[in-house]
Parts: sequence; structure tokens; C-alpha cells
Amino acid sequence: MVLEGTARITVGDETFVARAGDTATGPARVPHCFTNVGEGMLRILGIHASPTIIQTFLD
Repeated sequence: MVLEGTARITVGDETFVARAGDTATGPARVPHCFTNVGEGMLRILGIHASPTIIQTFLD
């Protein structure tokens, strides 16, 4: 969920712009990322269904 600012969010092959109040959901094991594309600060809230976050950085 975007709390403040503007983010470019990519989930798999789909990319879109999200602003405060917007949410994005992606399935497990699908690469995803976000980038601050606004003028100011980007604040987001990440919610994970799993008790453990497993993170892998892709090139």
C-alpha cells in the first residue's frame, strides 16, 4: 500500500504507477519491485502473509 508519494511498481511483467491509497498484490515467487518516481518521499506499507520474508535480489 502506498501511504505517501508516487511509486512505479512492477509485479512480474506488469508495471504501473501507484499513488497514496493505492495497493498492489503479487503472488508468491513472482519477482516484484518498486521505485520512487515522485518529487518527494515515498512511504509504503508491505504486508506479507508468511511469517518469514525470503528475499532474493535479481539483476
